[in-house]
Formats: sequence, structure tokens, C-alpha cells
Amino acid sequence: MRFLGHFSSRERRYRRLVQPHVTHLVHIAMQRTGHAALAEDLVQESCIMAWEKLEELRSAEASRAWLVRILLRQVADHRRTRSRRQALLPITDIEEAHWQAIAGEAPGPFEEAVAAQSDSRVAALLRRLPDDFAIVVELHDLMGYRYREIAETLELPLGTVTSRLARGRRLLAALLVEAPEAVGGVGTPGEKEASHHE
Repeated sequence: MRFLGHFSSRERRYRRLVQPHVTHLVHIAMQRTGHAALAEDLVQESCIMAWEKLEELRSAEASRAWLVRILLRQVADHRRTRSRRQALLPITDIEEAHWQAIAGEAPGPFEEAVAAQSDSRVAALLRRLPDDFAIVVELHDLMGYRYREIAETLELPLGTVTSRLARGRRLLAALLVEAPEAVGGVGTPGEKEASHHE
């Protein structure tokens, strides 16, 4: 009977701390993968992991950041184990394109360039960048996280967050200039093809 009582208390705590954030987790997973079914699977796996590690959660205030960290680890593990990480463009090449574009006739500022795109296209382009930069841009520019929230969620120094955001924006801006019509819809052609093998 004690065991059943403990389980019930644990289940109540899980529902209170995890369930309110599931929709947010699905949104992040969609941004990271571009595929609804895969995103839902990764969130489900993350929720199972959260159940198993519930004792690690320090407080209700820390629950969202804790859950996002679990999800991002699941996304990274999925890419490694499935060997599905798309070929990332060399950072130096992207940045070189950015500086050449600035020196030439002009893309506008980052905010203007991104504002002209759909969120799905921006998310698809971000999936071509290294995760360290893409995740920070997604959390700040697409999801409205504040700098300190990102630092807490990713367990990074504030200075690292600001530098990754700045560099991620440069890389994204270069992709927008380099291939203005290359990405349409929700995912890149490689991602769409890969989805058929899920």
C-alpha cells in the first residue's frame, strides 16, 4: 500500500510538472526536425525519460528548462544513432558568403531578411546550421526566449549565448542571401526524403 501511495504521489507530481509543457516541447521538436510524427515520437521519448529522472527536477520553476534539455538530448541522440544528420555547410563558407553579400548590393539587416520569410522556411534553413548556433537562434528569435532563459535552459554562460546568437544570425542571414528560393515548405529535400524511411 505504501508503494501504491508513493506511485500516486509521483504520478501527480509528474502531471503537474511535465504535462503543461508538452505542447511547447512538440513545437521545439518540430523546429528541430521538420516532421510532425518524428517530433511527437521524440517528445514521447523525452516524457518517458522525464518520468524516469523525475527526482532530478529541483523545482517547478525549473521544469520547462529541464524538459527542453532532455528533448534536445533526444534530438541529438536520434541524429547520431540514425546517422541522419544532414551534411552541414562549412561555417567558413557560409560566413564568407555573408560578408561578400554585405560588401555587395545589399541584403537588409537580419531582422528584415528574416521577417520576410515564413517561420517554417527559417526553421528549415536553421536545420542546415550546426546545432550550437541554430538552437539559440530558434529559442530567441522564433520562440521568444530571453537571454537568461536560454542560458538556464542550455546551461551556458550568458556571454556564450550572446555570441552564439550573433554568429547564428550571421550564418542564417548568409543562407537567406545565398539561396533565397532553395528551401520551401517545412523541410529540405534531404529531410523530406529521409522522412520516408522513418
